[in-house]
Amino acid sequence: MPITLKPQSVYPLPFRDGATGKSYLIESWDNDLRVFEQPYRVSHETFYHHSFFVGDGEFSDELKAELPMIWLDWVKDISGVYREPIAQLNGWQTAMPQLMMIRLMRHQRDFYEWVCQLASTQDGGYLKLVWTLAEIENHPLPVQEAFLLSLPGQPRAEFLSRLSGVTLTKSQALKTRKVMLDRLPSSRPEVMQFLQLLSNPTFNTLLADADFVRLGAIAELKKLPEWLWIGKVWQSISWLPHFEIARIFPPLILEAQPAQQKQIQKALAQVAHLDELEHTLWLLVNQLAQNADFPEPPLAGNNLLKPITSGKALKAEGKAMQHCVGGYSSDVVKGNSYFYHWAGDSNLPLELTLQLKPQPKSSQWFLYEALGFKNQTIKPQDWVYLKQQLANLNEPWGYLLHKTPIAGLMHHDFDQAWSNLMPFQALKLQLEADNLYDATAIAILTPEGLKLGYVPQDNKGELLSWLQQNAALKVRLNYLKPQYATISIYLAPAE
Repeated sequence: MPITLKPQSVYPLPFRDGATGKSYLIESWDNDLRVFEQPYRVSHETFYHHSFFVGDGEFSDELKAELPMIWLDWVKDISGVYREPIAQLNGWQTAMPQLMMIRLMRHQRDFYEWVCQLASTQDGGYLKLVWTLAEIENHPLPVQEAFLLSLPGQPRAEFLSRLSGVTLTKSQALKTRKVMLDRLPSSRPEVMQFLQLLSNPTFNTLLADADFVRLGAIAELKKLPEWLWIGKVWQSISWLPHFEIARIFPPLILEAQPAQQKQIQKALAQVAHLDELEHTLWLLVNQLAQNADFPEPPLAGNNLLKPITSGKALKAEGKAMQHCVGGYSSDVVKGNSYFYHWAGDSNLPLELTLQLKPQPKSSQWFLYEALGFKNQTIKPQDWVYLKQQLANLNEPWGYLLHKTPIAGLMHHDFDQAWSNLMPFQALKLQLEADNLYDATAIAILTPEGLKLGYVPQDNKGELLSWLQQNAALKVRLNYLKPQYATISIYLAPAE
């Protein structure tokens, strides 16, 4: 007589919740989907927020990579009739207890019809807001189920108002479907903040213009001035991480005068997605910068080197010198550049436009570019001369050439000199042509002649050139602690 093998049961089905680090066993689909926390193996009913199904009810790709193959068989046990509406709601990023919802849909016709109706209107936001406000995860399974079964048929405005304490009209409560929720569990304060905002007329206008607003982004988005509350703009940037939202709007936009705000609102109202937003902001900043007054120049200037102090003046400079500098106003407003006009003297008789940029990790600026009429370039010796002119404008130290740690502290007089050293005091450099190991070594000395160490090999190339020309250099001690110190080396102002 042939032996018929019974297919091996998939139960108990192991599952590890990556969010909490806990492991569970799902005992069965037919037997109430009870879940037991390992390693106890006791009848401990537990609740977990987890989304298994996406799209048309299939497993999400990230779960497929983590779960044992047996799960792919188990999913077939659960009818697509139940999985598909849950998956539709999950397409709106709601992190939901899907297995519990499927179980209740299977056993309660009203609940099934209610969930299908929510899924057809993409109302996962409302469902998740209710769960978050009620904090049902703190209750045992029967209480959770009773609560969920009470939802169908209750007026949305009344139910949300009762749970949150925020009085909402029917039209305001309906806008909860515009919320896109993160996969991470939402917090009750986040939900409360959103519901309170629903009573703000400006926020209601925003939601009317947007397809959705991501709940996790609201705290950052709320920092924008209200005149920038534009639906498609919020929708575009709500996808971004918090730190990117905080910096996407430049100060020139955030601090726009009332006369400029209508122009900005009109341009941003046309935005449909993030790429358009970034391009529109770039155009607006350039337009506004054309008429903006620039920040205080990093160097005061003189008759030879005159700072260009406004967008209009920079545009005029570009027109007079026939190059593109007029388009860099926004760079100045953002603090990324500053421009000067060199009037020319007997040593360098060309008229030039100079672009300065901030030195990294420093309050000092360096000469980035110097262009004459129609982008005419200058000779290397002219660069040296211009740096000296900039040094003359920056008393008492001059033009910053290098910031560097001192190499070889432990081998010289640093311990002896330590107690008398002070941050920001002057030091000096000395070439050691007779150094047995390195004829180009540059020693760093105290004013009294104690050797602290050397300029590191990587930083001494340009310094050698200055020292060999007998240029006047100044050295300042910046940072000091046992066995570690840094210095700044400047081209000194001419006496």
